Amino acid sequence: MPSLWPLLPGAGHASPFPLPPGVVFTSSNQAAAYLGGGLGALGSLFFIISYLVFRDLRTKSRQLLLFLSLADLGQAVRFLSIGYDHTSEVTCSVQSVLGLWVATASFLWTACISVYVYLVVKNPNRVFPELGICGFHLLAWGYPTAFAAAVVLRDLPITRSSDVPWCFLGPETPVVWRVLGFGLPLVSCWIVTAVMYVLATIEIDRGCHFTPHGSDGTSPFEIEMRELQTKFKLIPLVFVVLRVWDAIYHVYSAVHRGKLMPVGGWYLSLMIFGDASQGFFNCLIFVFLTRKIRQRIASAFCNLFRTGRDGDARSPYFADNNL
Repeated sequence: MPSLWPLLPGAGHASPFPLPPGVVFTSSNQAAAYLGGGLGALGSLFFIISYLVFRDLRTKSRQLLLFLSLADLGQAVRFLSIGYDHTSEVTCSVQSVLGLWVATASFLWTACISVYVYLVVKNPNRVFPELGICGFHLLAWGYPTAFAAAVVLRDLPITRSSDVPWCFLGPETPVVWRVLGFGLPLVSCWIVTAVMYVLATIEIDRGCHFTPHGSDGTSPFEIEMRELQTKFKLIPLVFVVLRVWDAIYHVYSAVHRGKLMPVGGWYLSLMIFGDASQGFFNCLIFVFLTRKIRQRIASAFCNLFRTGRDGDARSPYFADNNL
């Protein structure tokens, strides 16, 4: 599980990140950006298409995942656009602000979904209130929009660098703006995601006492419980592995009063790939590790050649279980 990183002054540059002196953006880094961005875009689009095609599986949980996929798609496209000329002031500013917007939205949707999952698992027979869903939208879209508007209205400095093919908030940006723009959403997402999925796993373990006595472990309920347990362990783990490189980089900058962390090309590649590919790994977890979705995809492909039978019955325990 992720550590509870302290929110320290200077912990947030706009992502993508500035490079420390002497570090050169190489072809390997560019390959990581294109590979991560390509996988992220592919995974996000696959989830979006599956949501649009399988209308009967449009639960609230998958609706929230749809919004996360849209944010991750924007994140992937941002890295795929590194070959675009950002030398003009307008395109540089747009790229920086939109890049920060989708990155922050992705963090906040990840946190909101973890809260939703815990509450639904804890109270499986209670309908999640629409007001709560509205609150998620207000936070996950509203916060990045408010910050992006503040960047534009306050004319915060946008820096172009010949070392990297992207733009970012300049080092002269006040500390509070850098923290609010990236550090706060990142740290909050780490903490909330870790805590909520741990609590959800505990609730799932408690729920296993509903297992029929003498069961051989092959009932739909038991299969679903094992599936959820696997996901709830993988989700925070994958998030940590992908994002820890960026977090360490920013925490180092905070501890050393804005000094950039000396990194090698391999570390920079891990940062880039982790930031760009989130949508791909979300698709693996929420599509290909979800039995019902796998069955529907297989059925859809089979129906291209012959008529098949769809799906299976809903679980008696967790009604919104298409995670």
